[in-house]
Amino acid sequence: MRTALDSITSSVPNTQILQIENKVPTFALIDQTEILNDAPSMTLCANKSVLSITGEQRLKFLQGQATCDTTEINEQQARFGAFCNLKGRVIANFLAYDDAQSTHLIMSEDLVAPLIAHLTKFAVFFRVTLTENEDTVVLGEQTGSNDLSFMSVTSQDTSRTINVADNRRLHVTTADNAVKLLTNADHLSNESNWNIKDIQNRIAWTNTQTSEEFLPQLLGLEEIKGLSFSKGCYTGQEIIARMKYRGQLKRELQQVQIITENAAPLSEGTKIDAPEKKNVGQIITALASANTYTALITLENDYKDTEDFIINGAPVTLVIN
Repeated sequence: MRTALDSITSSVPNTQILQIENKVPTFALIDQTEILNDAPSMTLCANKSVLSITGEQRLKFLQGQATCDTTEINEQQARFGAFCNLKGRVIANFLAYDDAQSTHLIMSEDLVAPLIAHLTKFAVFFRVTLTENEDTVVLGEQTGSNDLSFMSVTSQDTSRTINVADNRRLHVTTADNAVKLLTNADHLSNESNWNIKDIQNRIAWTNTQTSEEFLPQLLGLEEIKGLSFSKGCYTGQEIIARMKYRGQLKRELQQVQIITENAAPLSEGTKIDAPEKKNVGQIITALASANTYTALITLENDYKDTEDFIINGAPVTLVIN
């Protein structure tokens, strides 16, 4: 996939590669005992990549396309955000920071190429270039203490560190520095464990299965400063604003536990049915341990006090956290 990742997997001792190069699919079963609670750990986020946008008008270009207010993005602070289609559905979401030369978007690796194809037709008018940054690696760090403010960015040489939640940071760095951080870490955690923490922090990531499925509100972007209703127009803005100000949004993001005995493995985008009504919710992302999934879903407001649902034709119990 990327040159930097190849370098890491050839440099880290084999015993650690087995832990950090875990290619467990998002919905594969994992052992709940492997999750390191809040103990300090480091994770190689192999399914995250960085799209870099270069050019003097890059933030102006992004302001007309993204849901966040790009005037708030600089060398000291980052922002979550998303790009939407004309119907207001999220094509891809991201975490953006700037280094005075380029704006960099951390996002799902499988959406980088489709997003570049989508944005290129607009980029020509602002004289910006879009490239996947193959020389950088994304690491997740769970820390023992929190001394950074939400969305703050700190810099050290060629590395950037972004505080994404209490005791949780993302590092964007070179392969060589990533190897040092991984080999010096007290604990290594696989990417599934990091993704569970994202779910618990209500941070949702789109991928090819969920691209163009959800409004940004349903991904919780307003809660994490990734959706502005005071900035100017951007693609999909009219529908997104109408849903907010006319009260037409009947669903909300929920962080839940899904308990199931017989359902087929859950996957992104799967519809959730109630016994008396079809499609009252939809899975955004979920990770499983035994018969329980930790998940982010959308759910109709009228069903927030309901526990019994049907997924893939099988009964499940859904508990909102």
